[in-house]
Amino acid sequence: MCTLESATRSLEIKAPERIVIESRAGEISASCLSDLTLQSIEGAVRFDAKSVFLQGLKMGTPIQRHSVREQQLQQQQPQQQQQQQQKLRNGRASTDQRESSVYQLCICANGKLFLARPEGVCQADKNVC
Repeated sequence: MCTLESATRSLEIKAPERIVIESRAGEISASCLSDLTLQSIEGAVRFDAKSVFLQGLKMGTPIQRHSVREQQLQQQQPQQQQQQQQKLRNGRASTDQRESSVYQLCICANGKLFLARPEGVCQADKNVC
């Protein structure tokens, strides 16, 4: 194992062109007490991997929106059919919420990330941002 650390002060790695950190047979780990910043002035920060995991993200509050066509159909149907469809929709929604592992990745104006349901809207509120 190779370690690069400073036990009492800051540590900087600078180069005029590029810095490469590579591990061909194991993991690379970075940890810190407060913020970890990856910054690119003129380029991009890229994550090139089979999987990228972002743990601990908050879930945005879902907003129920119905299309104009769906609202028109609901008004035309008898009340009993509407109640049956609502029961089916509620049952399906609760099952989808438990089993779904696909979400939208959303971003707040301040740069924080949060999740929204795939059928929902990325709407930020003060609880997630």
